[in-house]
Amino acid sequence: MQVKRALYILSCLCFFVWWGGFTFYASFVVPTGMKVLGNHVLMGFITERVSIKLNTACAVAIAISLLYILWGNATIPRKSKQVMAINLLMMFLLLLSLSFLHVYMEASLDFEGRKVIEEPHFYFLHRIYLIISSIMWLQGIVHITQLLNIRIEQK
Repeated sequence: MQVKRALYILSCLCFFVWWGGFTFYASFVVPTGMKVLGNHVLMGFITERVSIKLNTACAVAIAISLLYILWGNATIPRKSKQVMAINLLMMFLLLLSLSFLHVYMEASLDFEGRKVIEEPHFYFLHRIYLIISSIMWLQGIVHITQLLNIRIEQK
């Protein structure tokens, strides 16, 4: 019973950290950084590093949530497990695509000179990256809602 509860709490916390961190960064840090630095390219070099950490946090959240769904709680209704597992699988696949995009986008950057080498190519990939990230953010809401609904239903 304690392992189930720990997995549940850890799953919620990991998703809150990733989702909340993503939301805070996109809503406050990026706009503030743009005002302070006055340059979207310079802010992009900061975002490049932060996105690696956010994606790592997302991967941990997905893994722990999958453990909770598959192993930690036999009382979750089968349909809810299926919905949550499909959502996590989709998030994982999108996270993989973000990882590949990240590699290709990095190849278009000059880190020493702090400039974009192949601007049209980079910005095209960046738009795709933002769309995928936004979809994942929405899926995070779905997953957190599912986690909280399951806990409420069990009481």
